[in-house]
Amino acid sequence: SGVSNVYAMAIPLSSSITLPDSLLSDIPGSDQAQAEKDILAGMGQNIKTVPLHDALNAHRTEFIYFRTDPHWTARGAYLGYEAFCEAKGIAPIPLDAHRAVNFDGFLGTLYFENGCDEKLLPEETIEAFYPVSDGVTLTVTDADDNTTDCPIVADVSELHALAKYRTFSGGNNPFSVVTNPNIKDDSVLILVKESFGNPLPAFLCDHYSTIYIIDYRSWYGNIIDFAREVHADDLLFANNINAVNSGGNVGFIAMKIK
Repeated sequence: SGVSNVYAMAIPLSSSITLPDSLLSDIPGSDQAQAEKDILAGMGQNIKTVPLHDALNAHRTEFIYFRTDPHWTARGAYLGYEAFCEAKGIAPIPLDAHRAVNFDGFLGTLYFENGCDEKLLPEETIEAFYPVSDGVTLTVTDADDNTTDCPIVADVSELHALAKYRTFSGGNNPFSVVTNPNIKDDSVLILVKESFGNPLPAFLCDHYSTIYIIDYRSWYGNIIDFAREVHADDLLFANNINAVNSGGNVGFIAMKIK
């Protein structure tokens, strides 16, 4: 749009990072490292790209993806945040500066969609990290246009096993606003994402006065017009490589950047 720095990341799927190389080579069309290069190379000169595959692969033996769910963990998302900071030219806040919280009993969609396959047990623990800044607020607007204040890291200990990923940023909502009262420079980030983006704001909010979170699958506006309206400094597209590769999802985004 000429007024915002635009960043793009294509978040790898766990299959590309956690499967042994010997298995990965047997799966046709599974070279996500090359796919990431191709996707980011097609972004054009005005887009700052945030390559993630190698950064995640360097930590492949760590708990950066769930076993029972397609998503990356908060530790995986932290690696994405680090890569974004590198692309932006700022220093990331160390992970150990963040207070952590654990929620036991998580079972994701891979478990439930595979008929509750016992081979996917035991249950997993979701770890979340609080912002370093105090007083960060999150307001979500749901599909019915109801606005609610939520914690940026929610206590999900009493939620159903499948719902515990909602600890991150209030879950999937069309539109959310994160405000950090400690940052006085009026800096604005727009995060355009699907559910893989949900753990990122708890890290990103330490660098911006305001973050607007747009889930392009359910938000009906024009991203370029909105960026101008809120004087966005940065616009980050954070989507998993499968979403970026899906005609339907690409169509959703295309409709919103005309």
